[in-house]
Amino acid sequence: MRLMRNRVCSLLLSVSMALTPTVSAMAAEENATVAQSTAEESAEISETVETVEEEGESASEYDAAYTGLANYGGNVWRYQVNGKVQWGYTGLVQYYGTWYYVEKGTLNWNYTGLTNYYGTWYYVEGGILNWKYTGLAKYYDTWYYIEKGVLNWNYTGYTDYYGTRYYVEKGVLVWNYSPFNLQSISAATDKFAIIVQI
Repeated sequence: MRLMRNRVCSLLLSVSMALTPTVSAMAAEENATVAQSTAEESAEISETVETVEEEGESASEYDAAYTGLANYGGNVWRYQVNGKVQWGYTGLVQYYGTWYYVEKGTLNWNYTGLTNYYGTWYYVEGGILNWKYTGLAKYYDTWYYIEKGVLNWNYTGYTDYYGTRYYVEKGVLVWNYSPFNLQSISAATDKFAIIVQI
């Protein structure tokens, strides 16, 4: 905040020095008008630039009407709506054509896993939605089948994951699956046949 005040004071000082009248009373009157309009402009600037002082840090925010990801220096990005950080938001945010995973208002570069966005589950890797990924992903204690970055609830079949073949049914990995099913041939004879399913 102190840095912001110093910049505004420096700006006002520079403007007033450049506009100082040297010759006439008319110039002095004009200077007073300019100084007043400069002060009004400075007040407008300080109204549109706000300071966030939550979670122990202070950072200048973007314009009060800005909605999207805002850089807070280095690799720290925060999700804002109308210039306010959305500390309670967790989900996806699009920024220049790329989707990012935001957790509690801050882009989480370390997150890899699934996230739900408007009813669809997406696969995020390193904080970025990975449209190229096809394979399995664990969410809590369940493994799901992901196809091109999206959980595919309609997929039933085999998939390879790190050299091992797994069976997936309706988008969920089936741990106890066996390709051998016992099916009754005749209820009267109680005989069974083994039928291989491929």
